Amino acid sequence: MSANTPQTPGDWKDYLEPTNDVMKLMAGQSVSAIPAQPICEDVPSLPFQYQRIIEKWAERAKDSGGKVDVTWDEYVKVRLEVYDEIFEKYVPAPGWVSNPVCATRAGIEGGTVEMRGTEAWHITKDGREVLMGDATGVCSDAILGGAIEQTWDSTLGFKSFKENDSWEPEVNRVDKFKAGDFFEFGAGGSWADEDATGSGDCFDPEGYLPHKCFTASNLGDDATADERIASGNYDVVKAIVEKYGDAKPIWCGCTSPFQNSCYQLGFEGLMESMYLEPELVHQATKIYLPKPSVGHEVQKRTGRGILYMYQMFGGGDLFGPKQFEQFVAPVVQKALDFFHARGFWVVYYPMGNATSHLEPMAELDWDALSLEESRKGYTIDIAEARRIMGPDRLLFGNMDVSLIETGNEEAMLKDAKYQIENAGKDGRFILSCGTPIQPGTPADYIKYFCDLPGLV
Repeated sequence: MSANTPQTPGDWKDYLEPTNDVMKLMAGQSVSAIPAQPICEDVPSLPFQYQRIIEKWAERAKDSGGKVDVTWDEYVKVRLEVYDEIFEKYVPAPGWVSNPVCATRAGIEGGTVEMRGTEAWHITKDGREVLMGDATGVCSDAILGGAIEQTWDSTLGFKSFKENDSWEPEVNRVDKFKAGDFFEFGAGGSWADEDATGSGDCFDPEGYLPHKCFTASNLGDDATADERIASGNYDVVKAIVEKYGDAKPIWCGCTSPFQNSCYQLGFEGLMESMYLEPELVHQATKIYLPKPSVGHEVQKRTGRGILYMYQMFGGGDLFGPKQFEQFVAPVVQKALDFFHARGFWVVYYPMGNATSHLEPMAELDWDALSLEESRKGYTIDIAEARRIMGPDRLLFGNMDVSLIETGNEEAMLKDAKYQIENAGKDGRFILSCGTPIQPGTPADYIKYFCDLPGLV
């Protein structure tokens, strides 16, 4: 079954047909050329997306006398037009695209966009007025060249949890966890407020929309996959799949159960418990094992067959291989088994210094391994990773992202040659970077990176 053919409820657990080079590699097949794809490839174009969406609505409002109704068809059309430009200017096909954040039909229809001077305003169907932005500020064409200051707040994205007021991490909450006070995402933060603006997602290109625009108000927790798909929440995804098919497979993210244990125990509490009270770590990680959800059916039926499993707080700079084998590997493997049973290929991305964990990591049944670049005084050599993983495992490259962000073409080409010669000769390789590229990085730098395999 092709990725651009909608799946029926009865076969949604089947793997998508791997007709794109990325998907073929995930499925263990051979390809004629090494693909190049930055991890989190939507991040560097975020400033462009923010501004370009505003400009497109402003153009439509001006053509209609300064005010335009927001229909659902036009909403999806605007979003797809912007993706067309991103694929042309930043990350050309073939390659993947991260799951687009998308509002619902019920949350969008009935609103208007109105120009007030140079400012575009979104007036929701219930009369709320929200400033979208200045349509004549730093224009999208200038952003393509890097006119906007690059912004990156740790690994959390363009907007950090703190900026979104959705999570203030605690250093140690072991005593709370023991007392049954379990952490819940969104509790007390702005995401709990439906009327607050912004979707609460790090990679949301429409930060001006109220939260309730992203949930179908008439759907409950027991909504079926058909009902969720009908809400429109996945129409931008479907539009991309329909237009680009296998040339742009959709991926979506998930997190390692081990990473999430940090939310229950706190970072310091997690590190201490691994040595002093190991059972607490097992209890905390068990909470975050993936559970059956209608959302998995929706993902598969709307063309998303690749998961990128992030794992913070798990590097060899924090603890040794024995702790990895004891606490990390068992729950990661359970998560991999869970997603494989639902027809997802999984890219495992352990952040931090993975070098001392490579041996036990090789025993895990991931479909691809993505590693960070060498930094913070440690080295992650892709050649060493290839030696340990063997010739048949799919590896992502870990080019130092600073080479891309500074546009150092000579250094990029040199590193690409090293990585392909040492990890890609067998063809089980995707040229990538170790961490996401900063927002605002000039588009030409990213396009050059995507062209590297053909230059090596």
